[in-house]
Amino acid sequence: MAEIVTRENFVEAETAHYFREQLAKAPLNEYSHSRVPVNVETQVVIRSNVDLIYSLAVVDVTEEASFSLAPSNEYQIAQIIDENHYVVGVIYPGETLTVRNTDLSAGTHVDVAGRTATVGGLERAHELQDARRIGAATANPYQGRKFDEDTRKSVGAELDSCCRGGLFPGLRYPSQHRPLPAPVGRPTGLGRSAARGCSVFPGVGHIHRC
Repeated sequence: MAEIVTRENFVEAETAHYFREQLAKAPLNEYSHSRVPVNVETQVVIRSNVDLIYSLAVVDVTEEASFSLAPSNEYQIAQIIDENHYVVGVIYPGETLTVRNTDLSAGTHVDVAGRTATVGGLERAHELQDARRIGAATANPYQGRKFDEDTRKSVGAELDSCCRGGLFPGLRYPSQHRPLPAPVGRPTGLGRSAARGCSVFPGVGHIHRC
């Protein structure tokens, strides 16, 4: 039975939603590449960089997986983000990183969010995208928890309204809190108007109040 989504588990619900959405675009342990720069109508990440193109993947790290980028003078990055939406590691041109399951704060799978600069032209950017490498020791399907779609959308709409315009009346920011993350997709998992995050407890996703 699907779990009802609340503010307390919204981060986990959005993570599961975006992992599954990404897996509809590319198989496990493989990238999907956006070949053209985004605009305000096509962006999936709030305030996307118009001079970068994006590469995304969901990777099984039940044991371990390695990630690498080709050497280049052009800007490249790959962020490895776990199911709790913590950044496990970041790599730049010419670097390789091995991530083990013990490196994760939760779960067995990670999202890889990659960006490639287009300053050298799209042909060169596509070459660099295609040179990205993932080496996973296992290929266990992503299971994830099942969440109720109606309540996920309604809580998301509530938070979107709360965060609209980047103003948070009465919202507290204790030092131990972190911003509500953007599970795979857009920051906070909310609409394009929510360019900033709400406050949550690390690893729990609990929002104080808006």
